[in-house]
This record gives sequence, structure tokens and C-alpha cells, in this order.
Amino acid sequence: MLRRFLVLLCLVFSSHAPFAATPFSAGILRVQVAAEIPFDVFALYPTREAESPFEAGPYTIAARRDAVPAEGRFPVVLLSHGSGGSPFAHRDLASHLARAGFIVVAPVHVGDAAGRTGRRDAGLAPTDRPGQAVQALEAVLKDPRLADRADSARMGAIGYSAGGYTALVLAGATPDFARWPAYCRQSPGNSVLCSQVTETRHPGAGAGAWQPPREPRLKALVLIAPLAMPFGPEGLATLRLPIQLHEATGDTIVPSASNGDTLMRAILPVPQRRRVAGGHHIFIDPCPPAAMARLAELCTDPPGVDRAAIHAALRDQVTAFLRSQLE
Repeated sequence: MLRRFLVLLCLVFSSHAPFAATPFSAGILRVQVAAEIPFDVFALYPTREAESPFEAGPYTIAARRDAVPAEGRFPVVLLSHGSGGSPFAHRDLASHLARAGFIVVAPVHVGDAAGRTGRRDAGLAPTDRPGQAVQALEAVLKDPRLADRADSARMGAIGYSAGGYTALVLAGATPDFARWPAYCRQSPGNSVLCSQVTETRHPGAGAGAWQPPREPRLKALVLIAPLAMPFGPEGLATLRLPIQLHEATGDTIVPSASNGDTLMRAILPVPQRRRVAGGHHIFIDPCPPAAMARLAELCTDPPGVDRAAIHAALRDQVTAFLRSQLE
């Protein structure tokens, strides 16, 4: 009887392989979501196959395409990019997490992604994004290549900028879109958020009876320079998840006073807060040479700010936090 129990115990632990002592390699595959407006999702995941980096536009992705997933079941992390951005703006973080034993689900937020911002410009992105995130998760969890590797009972989310807004909605926060023009009356100099905002024309103005999609399986959030201004204390009152919050001291797009400070006052347990030098875009992965001139606003930092070092620390902090919460 004892021998049988020990055999069963070994089987349980061998199938539940969240964090291996030997690092994995990163695999990547694309999943197409057949939504009303179809979009792509990139899943990065642990594999035992050697990585074969490839080019995606100006970016080098350090992962093997369509690799065979490693044996075991792994925690799942949604990664939501910023407004007008791309999952590949966070390629190093995503591949690092895959090597650490996570499955990363990174949707392209169509209508609010690089080169395709029509839905954002029409004020529809705040209501589009959370639904897209839920569809992305479901598509990856059902994909036959990863379905038996993804452990949906251990799920977290990472959101940068508007992706932070997206993660908060999924976790149970309720936005009040009337806060947007109210903020812009007080901060008219924030041209990124307020250049075309009026009392009747602002993001979310046409939400009507929109019901925020929720993802009740989320157990932890990593919020990176999150757009939290649309949430008041009442909209955050029911949010009760562990949160790691990353901010930049020179961020003029989502400044702490109207974003991070709101979260620190309203959320229990109180988020872990990490602050670094630089502006809002410091949290985008270091730019390759081909992108430096074309995307100077996103790629250039103040003198003395070491983006590569900041990201090395960020990857370690995020990985340690998610491991502690999704074990």
C-alpha cells in the first residue's frame, strides 16, 4: 500500500511541473481568433527544443516557432500590450517567462495595435480590449497544441499602460468613463490622453449598457505603468488580488498621482510597488537599432537611464512574484 501511494505521489508531481530546476527554452506559436474582428494571439511556452531566433519586423524573437511543448502543466499568464503597441514590445519578458515555466498568452489588440488604431481613435478600445483578452485566453486554452499543458487553475495577468487597464477590468475592477473628461479638465497638458477629449467625446463614451468581461480564474496581477485613471475607489473596491505595481518616476502619460496612487489607496492587499527612473516608455523592451530612429520617442531615454538594466531587474521581479502567487 505504501509503495502504491508513493508511486501515485510521484505521478502527481511529475505532471504538475511549474518551475523546473533546469531552465526551459522558449517556444512560440500563433493562434488566430475568429472573432467579429479577427485577431492574432502569440503564445510563448516552455519547450525542450533549442531556440532558433527569428525576425518579426524590426524585432528579433528569441524563441523557436511551433516547438513541441515541454512535458507537464504550466501556469498561464495573459500579457496585454499598451495602446497602439504590440506583444513584441514585451518579447524579452514573454520569452523569459516561458523559459521559467509559464505559458504566456499575448493577444494583438486589434483596433488598438501598431498600425491599426481605428477602434482606439473611435473611443472603442476600452470596451474592446477586455473581451479580446478573454477570447485570447480561451483560444489558447482550447488549442490542441497547448490544451493539455496549460493549467488554468494557476492564472495571472500582466498589463502595460492600457494593458494594465485591461487586466484590472478582467480582475473585477469597474471603470467610470466619466472620469476621463474630468481628468482632462484638470490636466489639459496631457496631450496623449486628452488632445481630443471633450465631455461627450472620450474613450468609453458610447459604452452604454456594456458589461465588463471578467476572468475569475486570475490569481495575481502585474501592472506596469497602468492606465488606472478611469477607476474610482468604488470601482476598485471589490478587487482583492495580489498586485505588483511598476511605475516610472518621470511618467507624464500615466503619472502616479492619477494612476498608481489611486491603486495604492484603494486596493487590499496593498500592491507591491516598484519605481524606476525614466518615462512611460521605459517599460518597452530595449529597441533594436533598426527601430531607434523611426521610433525615437519610444526608444530614447534620459541621460543616465539604463533601459537594459531596468528590464533585467523587471524580468526577475515579475518572475519571482508570479512564481510566489501561482505555485
